[in-house]
Parts: sequence; C-alpha cells; structure tokens
Amino acid sequence: MTTSKKKTTKSKSKAKSKKIVTPQTVETPTVSETTIIPDVIIEAKDSLETTVKPLKVNKTQKMVELLIRENGATLEELAEATGWLVNSVRGALSAYAKKHKEYTLFSEKDQGIRKYRLSPLLND
Repeated sequence: MTTSKKKTTKSKSKAKSKKIVTPQTVETPTVSETTIIPDVIIEAKDSLETTVKPLKVNKTQKMVELLIRENGATLEELAEATGWLVNSVRGALSAYAKKHKEYTLFSEKDQGIRKYRLSPLLND
C-alpha cells in the first residue's frame, strides 16, 4: 500500500502598506506645584507642552532652494546637495520646469560654466 503525501503551501500576503509621514510631537509633562504665600494660594496645574519637529526637506526642495538664488546653481552644486548623479539632476530640472509653470528655467553659460536658475513668472 502506498501513501501519497499532499503538498501544503502557505500563502503569504505580499501587500505593502504605505507609510504616512506626520510631524513628530514630543510631550513633556510639568510637575504640579503649590506655592503658599500668606493670604494667597497659587497653584500650578499639570500641562503638556507639545513641540513640533519640522518635516524633512526632500531633495527636490533642496534643488529648488539653490535654483531660486540670484546666481542660480551649477549642475555640480545641485548634484552634491541632492546626492544624485549629474544626469539625474538634469532630468529633475526638466521635469520640475515642465510640471511647475509658475517658474521659468534659465540656463546661462558664464566663463565656460553653465548655471541654471529658476525665476517666477511676472503677472502683468
């Protein structure tokens, strides 16, 4: 008599959930104190102080901050600030200029060095 073994497989869910980035808050409780002065009683209540830490600045925002300056920025400066390769910076510049019509992207060559600059459109 022969017995056959059944193969059992466990199915695993491979769905990934997206993380939502929210500012971190730190709560620091204060101690309740009572101060007695003749004819006056001052009582401090417990309170929670909340401090909000700013969110991290993403690489595109760093790039835009450099480009808005009066002198603009070179590709090397942008690559160093973002940690991207030069060709990735060029692609990000192109995509940003295409998506954000409120800015005009200028490219200028000064003494053999190309600089890029963003300028807001003037509404006349």
